[in-house]
Amino acid sequence: MNRRQWRQPAARAAALAVAASMALAATPGAIGSEAGAAAGETDTSSAPGPCDEGWTAPAPTAVPVTAVPIEVASTTDDYFVLYVTLTRWSGSGTFEIPVSVTRGESGATALSDNLPPLAADKYRVEKYQVAQPADVDGDCVDDLTELDDLGAYNPTNRAPRMDIADGAVAIASHDDFEALRSTNSFVRLEGNQIDVMKFWIGDLDTDDPSVYFMNTDRHQWHYRFGQAMNLRYANSHRGALAYDPNVIAPDGTLGVYRYYFWSGTELSFERVETFHAILAAAMPVVREHNNLAYYQVLRTPARIAQFEAEKAKYEASRVNMLLFEDLMPDVDYVPFNQAEGYGLLRLMEDGEQPRPTDIAIYESLPNDLPRVAGTISTIPQTPLAHVNLRAIQNNVPNAFIRDILKDEDLKALIGKHVYYSVTADGYALRAATKKEVDDHHAAARPTAKQTPQRDLTVTKITPLADVAFDNWDAFGVKAANTAELSKLDLPEGTVPEGFAVPFYFYDEFMKANDLYDYVAEMLADSDFQSDYGEQEKELKKLRKKIKKATTPDWIIEALEEMHGAYPEGTSLRYRSSTNNEDLPAFNGAGLYSSKTQDPDETAEDGIDKSIKAVWASLWNYRAFLERDYYRVDHATTAMGVLVHPNYSDELANGVAVSYDPVFHRDGMYYINTQVGEDLVTNPEANSYPEELLLDSDGKATVLARSNLAEPGKLLMSEAQMVQLRNNLKTVHDRFKALYNVQDGDDYAIEIEFKITSADKLAIKQARPWVFAPPLPLNPATSSAPGPRLFTASEHALPENKIHVVLLEYSRPRGEIRFTFSGPDTRHFKLYGASDLLVFEAQDYHAPADADGDGVYEFELTATDSGAGSTTMPMRFTVTEAVLPEVNISGATSGEEGQDATFTLLASPAPSAPLTVSVTVTADGDFGVSTGSRTVSVGTGGTATLTIATVDDDADERDGSVSLSLNTGDGYTVGLLSADTTSVLDNDDAPLVAEPEVTVTAGGAVTEGAGAV
Repeated sequence: MNRRQWRQPAARAAALAVAASMALAATPGAIGSEAGAAAGETDTSSAPGPCDEGWTAPAPTAVPVTAVPIEVASTTDDYFVLYVTLTRWSGSGTFEIPVSVTRGESGATALSDNLPPLAADKYRVEKYQVAQPADVDGDCVDDLTELDDLGAYNPTNRAPRMDIADGAVAIASHDDFEALRSTNSFVRLEGNQIDVMKFWIGDLDTDDPSVYFMNTDRHQWHYRFGQAMNLRYANSHRGALAYDPNVIAPDGTLGVYRYYFWSGTELSFERVETFHAILAAAMPVVREHNNLAYYQVLRTPARIAQFEAEKAKYEASRVNMLLFEDLMPDVDYVPFNQAEGYGLLRLMEDGEQPRPTDIAIYESLPNDLPRVAGTISTIPQTPLAHVNLRAIQNNVPNAFIRDILKDEDLKALIGKHVYYSVTADGYALRAATKKEVDDHHAAARPTAKQTPQRDLTVTKITPLADVAFDNWDAFGVKAANTAELSKLDLPEGTVPEGFAVPFYFYDEFMKANDLYDYVAEMLADSDFQSDYGEQEKELKKLRKKIKKATTPDWIIEALEEMHGAYPEGTSLRYRSSTNNEDLPAFNGAGLYSSKTQDPDETAEDGIDKSIKAVWASLWNYRAFLERDYYRVDHATTAMGVLVHPNYSDELANGVAVSYDPVFHRDGMYYINTQVGEDLVTNPEANSYPEELLLDSDGKATVLARSNLAEPGKLLMSEAQMVQLRNNLKTVHDRFKALYNVQDGDDYAIEIEFKITSADKLAIKQARPWVFAPPLPLNPATSSAPGPRLFTASEHALPENKIHVVLLEYSRPRGEIRFTFSGPDTRHFKLYGASDLLVFEAQDYHAPADADGDGVYEFELTATDSGAGSTTMPMRFTVTEAVLPEVNISGATSGEEGQDATFTLLASPAPSAPLTVSVTVTADGDFGVSTGSRTVSVGTGGTATLTIATVDDDADERDGSVSLSLNTGDGYTVGLLSADTTSVLDNDDAPLVAEPEVTVTAGGAVTEGAGAV
């Protein structure tokens, strides 16, 4: 199904209850009720039942399926079992499951698996006799006993009978759902609640999967439910169902059941299709309206890319796909970080890197982001998306603007300099001059030039054991810090044995090839200074010249001697070590390149291939831009090289920080890890790492799991996490002394590590953690260590509209729960687990707040189940809105018997359906219904009124139909307040018989007398 069929009307529309729909001729009672005998049922209580001694399973009669929808000839003495063939949840092969049991009706009976039908060859039907029921699910309870107590039992679900206190094995009606749903997984606001029910699909390694719908008030956690029911975690899938009363189903009715799975779950279309069929078979409630939908709850590049790749499969299937934007289609703007900036507006393609002065538009969210001037996403974000965290850190604007690429005026700004601001009430995006951009960034950048130090007196490649921390100005910070790591009391093999190539080698190489003169000329060029494209082009040429330049013989000999210190055939890793990275005030991570020198490369391309590539990376475009933004002097930058044996086939790599940037708790260390060689510092597209916090004992709090790891598994063993925590504490303490950090100073150390192919922890780098400037927080009273709230507390909003405000907060340790208190809470609600606050602004002229001043106030409290609570006052001021002006924009008609139509236009378009009063008049007798009536103008701003005319047989003059607008509430009447359209008569005039005149002669006349 094409997901775009889903719609949601304005929130003020009354929610309609979904009528219970059964695939059964006889409707069972509520879950757990005692069911009476169905009409026509034979009493078989004295006969042995399934699994009893002496019971013989009845032989079914095969009923051919030649067409869909399926209808079979039947009597009331029959019942039918429908089977469907599905793709295995692993995506390999097929299997068959029973999906419905239906009592026969007199004459014919319709069969369904509660979804739009598949092809006829996907189904199989068996017929049984009511007098001798079978047990198709093999649970030792006959089919009709289960059918008559549907919910507690389910004849096609091998799960055993469930008491309503624990859950159900079928959902036959919305009342059944209500009996099991809970709001514990979502947010409750004064009785406004999103219906939530968790479920468990088990036995997926068999051809008889089982479904359990959990009583979520009692069983709030899947694992506890599994323990209570003695269920296997292996080969199971767990998720939740939510009922959205204001989402319109494909048949136009209100109410949709959406199911979703937890964020760590990788789901292909084939898996979703299988789960969809299994759930629907156990949910007769969705049969009538086809209102079961899969909800893609995780909006990440990986999931978006996966959906786009499989979109054609979804649209060709019977799986209803529900996305975030389908839940709230009228929300086209959400401010994530309120700020302003200037820059070059760019639409980012996959793999492109934005510049520090770019305002980047993303159609999918990148995993990481360098410094930019602002960000815009066309898909919804979350407060903790990398895009938003970086925006908060750098105090740049960031917003979800859904339709920016549909607005031709805004699209025309792409590739131009712009001003961009994000506020609670809206965003501004306009053309700007390059001077405005330059002036803005000049004020934001450091005021003084930063001149890196370099010592060119060290002229030899030096073993790390002989490099001191203070030698950083000769070898680079990375090499000096790694040398210091090698001197710590760490387990043998934790730090690689290696060498440091000093800046002197780079300097002599550049001088020998006259490259300094080339660089000076390039930097002085006016086009280079003013044109980003010219910079990118010229820097690429420079890197190519460096790689092709001739290396002096003495450098070649020194490299050969260094390689000779390792066993023959050893691959060496050449890593950048500059004088402008890993500094306390300038991190520079990810700016430069490292290279591996394999023995075959040495033979074919020379021993200097890798070192020249590392030297060339000093002039990487992203590195040049970052240095330039922070006013680092390019002329005094220098590249040293750290060399050590290459790690190949590592199991994992990561970064660890001796600081908790999430909750800011003492003693907690943050760990970011990914599978294999997918660097967390420069991740592949759509890669999402594992995120942990380690306490002083090395015990982990899991913040996020890697999307590349095996489900449910962490990337390090418990022993490795303990070692990592202890080693990082050792590194932290040593470098704290080396950097002369005083008590009270912001300080943490960051290390890069690997889990080697031998499953050992290796630490390859250490650098100071760069602390972001203090975040601008709204006034909030915090019960530390509660979550930080970043949402504005003051809002001014136009009347009679629905407004959505994102509730931004620091990354939680546990589950976040919001509660409200205060006089005006009834006017607010939270939408699901999306952290979106919905406010329906009332009439400006008739305030509905407690004190009647038009300012709606309450206190918002965010409670982290793993930490504490934070409370913030919120004020929403309702402003007077401009009423829509209604005009009649056109009219059409034709001959009698054809409809006359009038088009009404409301501008601006109303935020909710607008009722407009009109009067219809007519000239002529064409059966027009005249008088006053109302027309509803939708949120699209237009409406069409159709007026029927009658085609009669009377010949009459042409007439007309007129429409005039009347004044009313919520709108004004424009100049085009009336219109008339003609109605043409299509009847011929009646034929009139012409009189026949005859003349007969009279008698003779006398002259002078009259003739007759």
